[in-house]
Amino acid sequence: MSDIDLFEHRLRTTARGVHLFMLADEVRVDPTDRRGQSLSGNGNLRTLGGEMRELRDDLRRLEDGWLPDEDDLAGAPRLDNWGIAFRDGERLWRILGDPHDAARDLPGVEDGQTLCTMQVLAVDDRFSWARDRRGFYILGEPQT
Repeated sequence: MSDIDLFEHRLRTTARGVHLFMLADEVRVDPTDRRGQSLSGNGNLRTLGGEMRELRDDLRRLEDGWLPDEDDLAGAPRLDNWGIAFRDGERLWRILGDPHDAARDLPGVEDGQTLCTMQVLAVDDRFSWARDRRGFYILGEPQT
């Protein structure tokens, strides 16, 4: 799987093989922003400010060489039969897949439905996990 080029224009690949498409310094978290107190709109019951702080912290840790382990990924939905999302022939920075255990973190998404991630911001070189703004996904078997 490591020969798959999900997306072009990586910003950085860490020494541990994590491809980053956004860096922690790019995540805007304004502690005085009143919108930070409202729900993010991603169905995960987190505030926008909380979601952005969590994203920034995860990206910072990934940049520093951290890799999520089984405990970190325990609540992540698994995507099988996954591939890259396209629109009008253009590759999007998103992954489509068949979710399993999605209801834990993504209310309104049921097993058996196709799920499209938000913009992928990090993925490991073995394509075993990906991170978008909402959180982590476990990547199972890709499309054949």
